[in-house]
Amino acid sequence: MELDTADHRRSSGVTSGLHRMLTFSRAGLLVGIDRGATLVDPRLAFFSLGGNGLENVRTRVPFINGPFAMMIAKIGYCYAMAEYGDDYFDATDIRALLMGTRDDVYNFVGNAENPERLSTRHLHGLYFRRRAEWLTVLVHLFASCHSQQGTNICNPYEVVVGRAL
Repeated sequence: MELDTADHRRSSGVTSGLHRMLTFSRAGLLVGIDRGATLVDPRLAFFSLGGNGLENVRTRVPFINGPFAMMIAKIGYCYAMAEYGDDYFDATDIRALLMGTRDDVYNFVGNAENPERLSTRHLHGLYFRRRAEWLTVLVHLFASCHSQQGTNICNPYEVVVGRAL
């Protein structure tokens, strides 16, 4: 699969501060929809870490479905295990995903429904949330990147780590 994106190189060929992040729908387990292993209608969010003089040309970027979402799932799971251990939530399903016995990553990983005002003090942030019977972890990559109005530019990802016990 390829995604069309705006080129992010200056006319001199030096990479600018413009970056892109995949955005997902909400995790399937949180909305009662089987999202499976295939990302439908992929979208990109762009944010700038500085630089100027961007040209507005188009390019094609190769996109492999799944590895980025699996990385987000691993971050969320590892954080939950480090903080709570397995006495606080049932991690059976996400463990099966991470061990490769199931492949429905988009049932576990998505973007948060309503962007929250989260801390911008650190480059990345991790936060627990309880969504009905589910324990989730917000994985906020590039949390320190915010607009001049103080709002977060990169929306956090949300990982369903299991049913809270």
